Amino acid sequence: METPLVAKSGTSPKQAPGPGAHESSWTNTDALAGIFSCSSEEMDAALASSRPDAPLNERARGWVHEHLHLYHAITTPIGVFFSALRTVQTLATRDVLIHLRSAGVPPKVPLLGHVRGASPTVIEAVGDPLTVWLDAEMFLTYQQGSLAAYAKLAAEYPVTRGTTVAGIFQRLQVGVARYLLGPDIQGSPREMLEALVREKFVDAAQWQQEDRNSFASAVLSPPPGDRIGGLSTVFESACHAVELWGQSFDTFERLYAARHKDFNYLWPITQTAETLRSRSLPEILATHLAVCDLALAAPIMPDRVAVRHGLRVNEMLPHTRFFSILNALETVGPLRRPDGYSAFTDAICEHLDWTRPEEVFAADDRRWPMLGVRDELFHLATELRRAEPAIFITPFSAYDPEMGARFREQFTFHTLQFTDRVVYHQNKTWLYASQLGFICNEWLHGVMVGTPKTVVLPWRTQADEPAFLAAEAQELISKTLGWKVPPPHVVSRPS
Repeated sequence: METPLVAKSGTSPKQAPGPGAHESSWTNTDALAGIFSCSSEEMDAALASSRPDAPLNERARGWVHEHLHLYHAITTPIGVFFSALRTVQTLATRDVLIHLRSAGVPPKVPLLGHVRGASPTVIEAVGDPLTVWLDAEMFLTYQQGSLAAYAKLAAEYPVTRGTTVAGIFQRLQVGVARYLLGPDIQGSPREMLEALVREKFVDAAQWQQEDRNSFASAVLSPPPGDRIGGLSTVFESACHAVELWGQSFDTFERLYAARHKDFNYLWPITQTAETLRSRSLPEILATHLAVCDLALAAPIMPDRVAVRHGLRVNEMLPHTRFFSILNALETVGPLRRPDGYSAFTDAICEHLDWTRPEEVFAADDRRWPMLGVRDELFHLATELRRAEPAIFITPFSAYDPEMGARFREQFTFHTLQFTDRVVYHQNKTWLYASQLGFICNEWLHGVMVGTPKTVVLPWRTQADEPAFLAAEAQELISKTLGWKVPPPHVVSRPS
């Protein structure tokens, strides 16, 4: 049986698995690389023995869990927006370096500390790209649940001091659009930018409450990662819902009784069950998967300004969307079958006065060339969603032969490691784009926050692979900056 190559992400995709993760697998979604601690033949056998109407074996559970993380990263607007923020940070770091060099100021690392102590003239020269970089860092930190780090960033730098979640979000809408569109903005893109600048906040009091909750949590809650209702609530609970496919409700209740403190895994599914007042686990799981998919389908990319109706905190942020959707289930009821997905999501969006997925995934000519392969994958995904809206919440579609080889080839991780071999994507353009993009983003992020760090490739490499990729990344970064830089230090993660 032919199987896809997928891997796992999460709120901390750069890390090996922690509590609650599968010990047998982990991933780095920034590098589109996944690791499984079994042979490829063992995984094939595990998937071949699985059936949609029966409980999944351990390896198959890990496989579908990781596969859904893949979809979160490359097929949802939230995943694309996060990729855009990392790309924008790299471009902003480039601009800070270029501005400093043009001003005759030798750049020193970390750039954040160097600029903070520079003259007002220098600070003014780099103010715009530095603000975009900090806004992106704060938003990513906030969404990943690291609220103490978020509060520290917000207080530390003059350009961010006193800022709010709403302020960060609106500036990022404009900043992301400007960077992804490029410097020569004409025609309809300029109209989009003007609309973003004019866009109004809806329910300003809710944005203010989000700020109060964030800073209170940063001071009063346990360490980051224990926050209820963060982005990981959506990611991890959806992936656990897929794992539970084929189980009984009694089994789910026993799991929850034993692991009731796993707020990001089982607790959210229980909230869906209680809202529906249902003991039908298939109904609960299908509904929960649809809720999570809709939570990640926010009209968050700047080009959606034309179809959304102002900036609403409960519509834009995934964790606030999640709880708003749960509340709407009281009126809308469950998703009873996959072909009812569009009617289900339309009813929720009508109840909440939100932009419908059909509008979020609408066909248009907008492209973000700076996002490269991520933009290409997202547009392929939107084509599939328009044809079959529930395709990315159906647990077994990923390796069902009837879905076709093209689907399995497109929506797969580009580098996948088993115990017996490392498998690389057959599209070498995509492969090298994802690998070099990961190295460049990591290295330039290190330039901004510290010394350029050693970039650890998350897969087991061949002996000459790190040096080859370092040389390729050096050439790319040097071309981007306009002067030669030393090669990044690239190593392979120890097996």
